[in-house]
Amino acid sequence: MKRSNWDANLPQVDSGHREMQQQQASCFGDLDLWKTAAASRLTTKEEMDQFIAQSVAELSFQDRQRELEELHGVAQVSSEHAPFIEAKLQELNTEVTRLKHANSSYKMAEKMSPLYVGRRDFRLMFLRADRYDPIAAAERVFRFFHVKGKLFGDDKLVQDISFNDLDEKDKEVLLSGTIQALDRRDSIGRQLVVSLSFGGLHRGSKVIQNDLRGWYYTIMKALERQRTQIQGFTFIFYAVGQYRDSAGGYGLLDAAKLIVSLPFHVASFHFCCDDHTQLLLFSSAVKLLFAHKIIARFKVHFGSHLECQAALNGYGIPSTSLSLSSTDFQPVLVDQLEWYKECERMDTVDRKRTAGVISPPRPTTSEHVDRSISPKAEDVLLGSGYNHHDGNLRLHQVMDSVDRKYSEASSPDARLAICDFVLCKMREFGSRFLRVNNESMQWEDVGNAEARQRVAKAFRNRRRVRERKKNKG
Repeated sequence: MKRSNWDANLPQVDSGHREMQQQQASCFGDLDLWKTAAASRLTTKEEMDQFIAQSVAELSFQDRQRELEELHGVAQVSSEHAPFIEAKLQELNTEVTRLKHANSSYKMAEKMSPLYVGRRDFRLMFLRADRYDPIAAAERVFRFFHVKGKLFGDDKLVQDISFNDLDEKDKEVLLSGTIQALDRRDSIGRQLVVSLSFGGLHRGSKVIQNDLRGWYYTIMKALERQRTQIQGFTFIFYAVGQYRDSAGGYGLLDAAKLIVSLPFHVASFHFCCDDHTQLLLFSSAVKLLFAHKIIARFKVHFGSHLECQAALNGYGIPSTSLSLSSTDFQPVLVDQLEWYKECERMDTVDRKRTAGVISPPRPTTSEHVDRSISPKAEDVLLGSGYNHHDGNLRLHQVMDSVDRKYSEASSPDARLAICDFVLCKMREFGSRFLRVNNESMQWEDVGNAEARQRVAKAFRNRRRVRERKKNKG
């Protein structure tokens, strides 16, 4: 049996599971040994429910209440007031500095690009994932770079992974619908992520690598929405009928490690199955890797397709979110294909724009307006009244990460380079700079030249505000 190509020595996930995690190297590297260890674990829904209840009971009353409220979608998400966020970011920076000596992947990334690893919006994702716990967020940062290096190579550590970075096998994973993070939400608006079983996570280490790279790309694309970062994911593992794992769980621990390494918050986790072997495999991974707080947000649904989907409905998750036919429960991947094509299209446009092959024209009259344009969450909207739009907030986060460099820049060329950096980062997020044309009253893309001017103006305005405050002081 091939050993996984991931290093088993990831940072600890939960001190309460330290003894179990010390066994992780052998369990992770040898499926037979893992199955032997799993044989004494949970094999029925009742046993799994009891285990979850015990995990909940070990929490403090306050933690127990908060985790159960999150599972049922009634928890209050912390308000991101500026003083609170800045204090938490400072605490996270302190923890990263204190612990980074033990993480070679992070140190390599920091040496390659301090700006990338220190970006405000990047680190804020990790704080949101761990509900503003700076120690847990720092540990997740280290796991993230370890995992990213293993999946894509060290040369990609300080680059956002694009569609073009995936190979053909990775793209087959996306097309298969094994992992889906379409713009579908539960009844309270949380992003749904659906895994149709453990799919191809059993056909050899190379294919495991493809599956996990597909998972990585899909989840990170969903995290481009600030709303999703804040609210978290409702995660559904679906292993019913033809979606059972038929190969004994090979690669399941790799998938679980990916889940605890990416910067997203698991608001609730639903495992659907109709076979006790599936339950055994799932419970083994849970006990090996997940902390009690996360386990408190787990629910197991055991039964047929209809029974499991009815149970999901009880948690505000519509059966249509699974993209399965209502008759034979085969995958219906029309929306997944559209998502795939849009990812491919946006990546092609971004690469050509970066290479200077194309440049978005700047409309000057209503005759040039693309009347099909409608603002998206990631777009920057120019004009008054849009300060709290997602894209505008993200622009200011990117500017925050280089604000000091801009203020210390010694020449116009240096300041222009920083503006270009900000613009490129926003383009990576898929952002356009849009304004309403006064003649046609339609949205239009102002193009790179004016977008760069707008960024430079925003930096100058920041400098004026600081000077006024300094003079008043």
